[in-house]
Amino acid sequence: MNRSKAFKTQLLASLMQLADPSKIELSLVDCNSSDEPDLLGYLKAHWKGQLTYTKTDLPFTRSKIFNLAVQQSQHDLVFICDADIALPPQFLAQMNAYCRPYQAWFPEVMLLDEAGLPNRYCSEGVGMLGCHRHQFEATKGFDERIVEWGKEDWLLYFEFYKIGIAPFRTQEPLMQHAFHQSLKPKGFKPLF
Repeated sequence: MNRSKAFKTQLLASLMQLADPSKIELSLVDCNSSDEPDLLGYLKAHWKGQLTYTKTDLPFTRSKIFNLAVQQSQHDLVFICDADIALPPQFLAQMNAYCRPYQAWFPEVMLLDEAGLPNRYCSEGVGMLGCHRHQFEATKGFDERIVEWGKEDWLLYFEFYKIGIAPFRTQEPLMQHAFHQSLKPKGFKPLF
């Protein structure tokens, strides 16, 4: 999926604005993007934290890509999200406050409209999650039987319940998902 531009202008730009990005490990799995000829070179030139980067030609399946990103990372606290998310300045404090031994954080992101204005909160379909690595591993991660994307974040939400970890929701007006046309997989049906 060609989201490298959104990654640079949304996620990476917001990460670089945090108080101390040098303490953050960016674990990225680049799946078939072709819109940035040298994304890795750009990251090496601009990212000041630890970088773990893999480029793959696997067909895009968000579950597999997210699982690979967690597997290749080194840190205990993990946050998983799409490339077109901008994180708020208080993000690191939120991670430390909401990722607890007994809970995992599933923030509801603000979807922006075509004009870049807040539209509505979204709790589904953006794959966002903050937790401790051992919690994620105990759930077995995202269900890789789900092709492309859709519902894998909700299914993982319920897996946390099964292992005794409470999924914790917050509405985050400053955690924003940039507008793009929906790329729903063929045959997509809402879970609820």
